[in-house]
Amino acid sequence: MIFDKQNLFSNDQAVTNSQASTNYIDLGVSRDIGNGTPIEVFAIMTAAAQSAGASTLVAAIETDTQSSFATKVTLAQTSAIAKASLVQGFEFLKMKLPQGVQRYVQLSYTIGTADLTAGTIRAGLVLDRQAQAHYASGLNVSGF
Repeated sequence: MIFDKQNLFSNDQAVTNSQASTNYIDLGVSRDIGNGTPIEVFAIMTAAAQSAGASTLVAAIETDTQSSFATKVTLAQTSAIAKASLVQGFEFLKMKLPQGVQRYVQLSYTIGTADLTAGTIRAGLVLDRQAQAHYASGLNVSGF
């Protein structure tokens, strides 16, 4: 995955309570940008979540015509993810950017049950997300 700083919602953002991503992305003048190459939205834990309680995280993709997000619309969201799953390297949001995007886009993180005491997130837009699975070779070479 190749990151572009201009397309990051969160760059190792500490998330210990419910909040919006540090950055939002301005797509320019509000307009129907039409169909094209799908853009991937990703979010990954760069440091494991920690909490004294049974915390959960819900991430949502939000859009609005104003940068204040006063009348935001939620385009998609994850189900509640348990703290035990939020380990370093866990990619909890991986999907194509949904239809209906307005001029501004951001992510929001909702922490449930108990606040976190640690945990950082990197999230943004990329053209192609790394999704390669690694398997054992199954190749056995003897005599060398």
